[in-house]
Amino acid sequence: MNHRKQITINIFAQVLSFAVSLAINFFLVPLTVGKIGKEVYGFFGLANNFLEYAAVITVAVNGMANRFITVAYSKGDAAEAKRYFSSVTAANVFLTVVLSVPACLAVVFLDKFTSVPASHALDIKALWALVFLMFFVNLIFSRYDSATFAKNRLEISSLINVLSILVKAVIIVAAYFFFKPYLFYVGVAALASALLSAVLKVIAKKKLAPDLSFDAKLFDFSAVKTLLSVGIWNSASQLSQILFTGLDLLLANLFISAYGMSLLSVAKTLPLMIISFVGVVASAFYPAMTISYSTQPKEELLKETRFAMSLCGLICSVPVMGIIVFGKSFFALWLPSMTAGEISVIQILSVLTLLPQTLSIYIFPLYQINTVTCKVKVPALVDCAIGALNIGAVFLLLKHTSLGLYAIAGVSSLLLLLRIALFVPMYASSNLAVSKLSFYPVLLKGVLLNLVMFFAFYGIKSLFEINSWAILILCAAICAALGYAFGFIVLFSREEKQKAYRFFADKISGKNREG
Repeated sequence: MNHRKQITINIFAQVLSFAVSLAINFFLVPLTVGKIGKEVYGFFGLANNFLEYAAVITVAVNGMANRFITVAYSKGDAAEAKRYFSSVTAANVFLTVVLSVPACLAVVFLDKFTSVPASHALDIKALWALVFLMFFVNLIFSRYDSATFAKNRLEISSLINVLSILVKAVIIVAAYFFFKPYLFYVGVAALASALLSAVLKVIAKKKLAPDLSFDAKLFDFSAVKTLLSVGIWNSASQLSQILFTGLDLLLANLFISAYGMSLLSVAKTLPLMIISFVGVVASAFYPAMTISYSTQPKEELLKETRFAMSLCGLICSVPVMGIIVFGKSFFALWLPSMTAGEISVIQILSVLTLLPQTLSIYIFPLYQINTVTCKVKVPALVDCAIGALNIGAVFLLLKHTSLGLYAIAGVSSLLLLLRIALFVPMYASSNLAVSKLSFYPVLLKGVLLNLVMFFAFYGIKSLFEINSWAILILCAAICAALGYAFGFIVLFSREEKQKAYRFFADKISGKNREG
């Protein structure tokens, strides 16, 4: 199959998966908040933050695994790919055993190191136990998605994700409608979703790459050591993400209150969906970029990357700017149990969280350049330094000012903006041995597009009194049409316009596969 047509399929499948996730969360978040209370909901977000802490260890092995497996597989070396696959899977089982000890301690002593409402302590601990179990299931079977990556068939991964999300939604809705409401139902649903996903990944791997099977006899510590030698810097990068945003809910819990933590958790819900959306769109290009690096000249990878930047920016810019402009109206309709004051706080925190994404949507594909070239050390060190600066600044502001939640959300956003604008594009250029300014034209076009959309969206918003979902949807549709039309004109060169047109025309006409 033509790899560009496969990217088209990947993008549509990934976007569909995200749309389903967004639709499900659209109903589940207000349902959960309304059923269990504002002061408790934040503990689910905090549990997910603790999974990010565990990922500091697991990403050292897994962060580069798909890259090494895909490179070997695309070169026809199935034995080498199988050696990496088996070694990483065995390492993940070992990590599960090791990490289960601190996980158990965290659950048992949760109320000792966080501010937990006494009346909900058992419910919250049960939630955390189930969330950790979900994490371990996902970890053990994580490399079974290597087949869809190596074969550039991410639409299969998207379908698996859609099915698991639907199962999660059904369980949560049924539990809240038929039983007394508890937070741990979310954990039950998450674990069931992970188990279904694991089963489907195993089936997909057997269909796509039956020769990529697990064999304990093929475990090779040298393969794990090779992954660790590069992946350790992914761990450092993961640590930096924790220093940027992974400690925010914990800081809010310890320095402000469980209620403040819940407000911040709700405020981050929509931005995190958008960040996930950006990653989903960008990831559609990763297999093709990895294969291009393995088999094509450097110029092909450079061209692929620039096109990925423009297309990611086009697809993601409208929802990002839409939330910034229409967020308050959306939250007021979405969270009727919240007061007007709480909605205002949530909107400000949401915008602060989203600000880095106004640029990040264009440079996301550049992170894959670091991965495929195995040059992740410098970004990890830079990110850790900036992350440490973030924590220091937040502590000072919490101690000496009354900014509270705004300090937690605002400082990291400012530092991330500076990192995105001044470091990421130049370092990716350096890794490809091209001009340091190679990727800035796309980024500058993106800044122009964001500014135009911001003022245009505000102008359209001023024409309506948004007091119902129908009016909000109408405004969103008008803004989306204008934003995408102008974005297509601004972001793409003539050649890229033709390429983008072929992408979508092929999908619409159904000519997605070649013999």
